[in-house]
Amino acid sequence: MTKHHSTTFLLDKKDVVLVKPSKPTSLGVLSLSSIDNGPGLALLCQTVYVYRSNVDSFYDNNHDFASSIRGKADPACVISEALSKALVYYYTLAGKLKKNTDGKLQIKCTADGVPFLVATASCKLSSLHYLDGVDVEVAKQFVFDFPS
Repeated sequence: MTKHHSTTFLLDKKDVVLVKPSKPTSLGVLSLSSIDNGPGLALLCQTVYVYRSNVDSFYDNNHDFASSIRGKADPACVISEALSKALVYYYTLAGKLKKNTDGKLQIKCTADGVPFLVATASCKLSSLHYLDGVDVEVAKQFVFDFPS
C-alpha cells in the first residue's frame, strides 16, 4: 500500500474557522482520568478526511442544476453544520486542554469551538486515489498546524 502517485496540483486553503456548538453548553473545568494522564499519552494527532461531493458525482451532466444546489450539497457546509450540532453533546471537544498545578491535564470547557479548514485542489482527488497510498510529502500538504 505504499504506492507513489505523482500528480502535480495546487491546493487553495481557506482561512481556519472555529466551529462552535450550535446551542449553549456547560462551562467549567473537568479533570481527565488517571488513565488519560498516563505517561506517553499527551500527544496530538493530525488527520485528514476526504469526501466526495454528491453534486460532482451525481449531477456532472447537468451543470445548471448542480450549481443551483451546490450550497446545499457542499460537503464542507454539511460537515460544519453537523459538527456544530454534535458539539452541543460533545462540548468538551470545543474547549481547551490545560495543565493543573500538579501537571495533570484538564479540559477547560469554553465553547470556543474546533478548528475547521476547507481546501480546494486543482485536480480531482480521484487522481490522488483519495489520498490512499500517496507519498508522505503530498499528504503533508493537506495537514495544517493550528498554533494553540
